[in-house]
Amino acid sequence: MTIYVRLILLLTIILFRPIIGSASIIKIPQDFLVIQDGLDAAESGDTVMVAAGIYSGDGNRDLNFNGKAIALISEGGSDSTILDCGANLEAGNFRGFIFENGEDSSAHVVGFTIKNAGLLSIGHVPSGGAGAYIWNSSPVFENCVFENNVIDPGPKKILTEVAEELSGGAVLCDSNAAPYFQNCVFIGNQVWHGGGAIYCYKSSPVINGCLFIDNFAFRGPGAAILCDSLSFPVIANSTFFGNFVDQGPGSAIACRFGSHSSLSASIIAFNIGTDAIYCDSTSSSDVDCSNLYGNSGGDWAGCVESLNDSSGNMCVDPIFCDTLARDLHLGAASPCAPSNNMCNRFIGALHVACLWGYVCGDASGNEKINLLDITYIIRYLYKGGPPSEPEEAADANGSGNVDLLDITFLVYYLYNAGPPPICPGP
Repeated sequence: MTIYVRLILLLTIILFRPIIGSASIIKIPQDFLVIQDGLDAAESGDTVMVAAGIYSGDGNRDLNFNGKAIALISEGGSDSTILDCGANLEAGNFRGFIFENGEDSSAHVVGFTIKNAGLLSIGHVPSGGAGAYIWNSSPVFENCVFENNVIDPGPKKILTEVAEELSGGAVLCDSNAAPYFQNCVFIGNQVWHGGGAIYCYKSSPVINGCLFIDNFAFRGPGAAILCDSLSFPVIANSTFFGNFVDQGPGSAIACRFGSHSSLSASIIAFNIGTDAIYCDSTSSSDVDCSNLYGNSGGDWAGCVESLNDSSGNMCVDPIFCDTLARDLHLGAASPCAPSNNMCNRFIGALHVACLWGYVCGDASGNEKINLLDITYIIRYLYKGGPPSEPEEAADANGSGNVDLLDITFLVYYLYNAGPPPICPGP
């Protein structure tokens, strides 16, 4: 039995085993009206399940797991489950999440939009990370959207001495934090200093399959990500587009004070400001199988200048579907599609979709190819679940039928470096 068939069997057992033991499922708003009450009542191993809706006000912001291994999961996904922190409507400083009690990777946040969080005055300590503040902890965020979160000192912004405090519009990773971000979107977050989306201070997040769109850092460095003071982020299969730094370096990523970023199979395109990737004299960045193109301040420049045309790197128009609509799926002729590049892999966060209007292999319809698509097909074939929309999207092996072979094809692609899905089209 091959390794990927064994993996299918293991996934099926894990995903559809009955709930056993003492773990509980707490439902919001059925069991508790606000999310924090559910988190407080939960014990390690429990799941807090949140129904679709907009959650705002006290008890639905500044959410804290208090050191427990809890899974906080939305029922409807990020499009329909929104944590509106209300900083744009109310006076005060409101975060989405606070992880400060040593939570590890057994703490999960899955399928939420975190928006309108804000730290709008000097003196809030720490003063970064409006969407999520993570100190010495390693939670997992999956399929989440961080949107329109803001760090702004207000009238005191003209003071130079406060600039360093104001970093990480969406997320601050502080002091040995090592969170994992899987298939997340960071869009329209703003900061006065650096790291419009993520600021890392002595921390090493893993960022996989994420989109960074239209994030803004005024003074910089780092319109999307700032790696500071011995930070070592690992970034893979991600796309940076339209991020803007006004007065500092690094229109996408910046590293300083002994930091090092690792970028793989990613796109940095059409960002605004200085060099796409910036390193000070004490820092560095390695890049492989990535496309840096159309950035207004320079593509392969500075600390990554020597890496162009090596290790599968390129400087070619990625051919997005619709940049005006911020649809960053790839066109069929994109050099970032596997058949069109020497790495033989998808480059960037999103796959080919312009040709058919859907992502081949995306059975679940979330515009990604991941474990959810395998479980979706299993539920459709064996648990009475709904078909994909359109059904062709689940025909990953291009046979004309949706069956067990499509499950094995996706497992082989995702976990054993198999070929990408080859849907025949509608």
